Amino acid sequence: MSADNAYAVELKGLSFKRGTRSIFNNVDIRIPRGKVTGIMGPSGCGKTTLLRLMGMQLRPTAGEVWVNGQNLPTLSRSDLFDARKHMGCCSRAVLCSPISMFSKTSRSRCGCIPSCPKK
Repeated sequence: MSADNAYAVELKGLSFKRGTRSIFNNVDIRIPRGKVTGIMGPSGCGKTTLLRLMGMQLRPTAGEVWVNGQNLPTLSRSDLFDARKHMGCCSRAVLCSPISMFSKTSRSRCGCIPSCPKK
C-alpha cells in the first residue's frame, strides 16, 4: 500500500488476544482517506482496543496495520514515532466542547496519538 492509496488506514487479517481470550480474529477494515470515520458500538466491544492497535499502543497477535502507506508493526521505534506525528484521534469528551475540531487536533500533543490534548 502506498501513501497515495485510497485508504488512510487498512487492517489486514488483524488478530489480537489478551491471554487466551481472542478480542479480534482475522479482521479486515479499510478507512478511506479524507473521510471522517466513527467507530461505534456498545461498551466493551473493542472500540478502544481497535484504536490502540491502529496507533500501535498495542501490538497485534497477527496481521497488518497499514497507516499512510506504512505497515506499523514492522517499523522501528523511531520510525513508529515519526509515523504517529501524522495520526489523530478525538475522544467523545473532546467532541463535546465548543472549540473547533481543527483547533483541537492541530494544537494538541500526546506521545502516541498526536491529536490528544493530554500532554
